[in-house]
Amino acid sequence: MAFIMCLFNMLCPISDGSCNCTYMKELPSMQFYQPGMSSSNEPQLNIFQLLVYQSQMIKNSLEMTKLVLEKISEKLSENVPKGINSAIPPTDDPISAISIRKYLYPSISSFPYKLILSSPLPSPAYKERAFSLYATIVSSDNNSPVHLPCDMNFKLLVFSAESPVEPLITNTSGDKIMRGTLDAEGDSAVVFKKIIIKEVTSHFRNGVFFLVVLAQDTDKIQPLIIDDLVIKARKISVKDPKKKIKLDDNVQVFDTINKKVKNNK
Repeated sequence: MAFIMCLFNMLCPISDGSCNCTYMKELPSMQFYQPGMSSSNEPQLNIFQLLVYQSQMIKNSLEMTKLVLEKISEKLSENVPKGINSAIPPTDDPISAISIRKYLYPSISSFPYKLILSSPLPSPAYKERAFSLYATIVSSDNNSPVHLPCDMNFKLLVFSAESPVEPLITNTSGDKIMRGTLDAEGDSAVVFKKIIIKEVTSHFRNGVFFLVVLAQDTDKIQPLIIDDLVIKARKISVKDPKKKIKLDDNVQVFDTINKKVKNNK
């Protein structure tokens, strides 16, 4: 009975009788199942029970859907490094180093320490060809080297200029976009050896990647954001003996065919 009353109140919020709606006027004449009712009211009972059953099924379905969505959200969040804010809305503007820093630390604008490159990166770097990154922890005030009391964990991330702001996990072929040393430790310097990126930047907006070194154990170190990393397709060396053998074989086959043609003439 309470369920039906609630349903009618939702349909017609005016309860002082001034409305011409017939829902509330017809309600007193409607009969619902009560103990001792005659069997002539069984059709009304069946309809009422069906409504209650459908309502419970809808409620159960909504609860199950909510639970599934929560589980999916938890699994997706496990792949995002700690400290990253995933609530940044997408825009049509290209991503910048500033927008990446706001994505990583939305509520922090200044850091007592920061990371700087100790040696330049290859320019350009090449797809699936390893390179290394060397960074030093310094004071944000005067760039003087800093020695922390213990080792900190650092993670290497790669971003594109595409919106929304988020780390690239896979390349255009669906494989992991990076492999090699993607995690490192250090109290004054950080070294990532044998970094391999399996994508060229020409496939992405602005033709560059942002390579980011992010501290995992503290929010006191400003992340290092390299905003001009260019990755090109691998060069094929003309001195490569395998390529030379293949070339010589092709020339030999071509010469053999020419000789046969001449002899047939």
